[in-house]
Amino acid sequence: MNILFVCTGNSCRSPMAEAYFNMLVERDGRTDILASSAGIHTFDGGRASMQAQIVAKSFGGDLSSFRSSRFEKLMANDYDLIIAMTRRHLLAVKEIAPGANVRLLQDFAGFENTDVPDPYGENVDGYARVFGFMKEALDSLYRNLTNSNTNS
Repeated sequence: MNILFVCTGNSCRSPMAEAYFNMLVERDGRTDILASSAGIHTFDGGRASMQAQIVAKSFGGDLSSFRSSRFEKLMANDYDLIIAMTRRHLLAVKEIAPGANVRLLQDFAGFENTDVPDPYGENVDGYARVFGFMKEALDSLYRNLTNSNTNS
């Protein structure tokens, strides 16, 4: 199962989601699930923001070698599920890759049609708040996938 988290610049929200999700996968010794991330409006090769790196480190993730990627149509073929941070990202993914299996992250926490706020430009506390907002949905997504996909 390949999961792709998508946000705007692929420097804040989606890298933190990728790092946390992969930390859960590694913690449980799973080899059948892998998360990546991309941005709708970014360039390839950018670094995760320093604030995102600090927040990731706080939960055991590592974004020090992370490099951004721009979401492109052909990428959709490589992922079983694409998770958008906002409704705008969801619509952009559908426009770029019609037929892609895309959902909003907060749907998994029971907050349908709710956007994850962009912490860009905020301090580490702002990034930590946004990660805290995402965490319940990420945990729920992970539980849903691992309960329905028990191969390891």
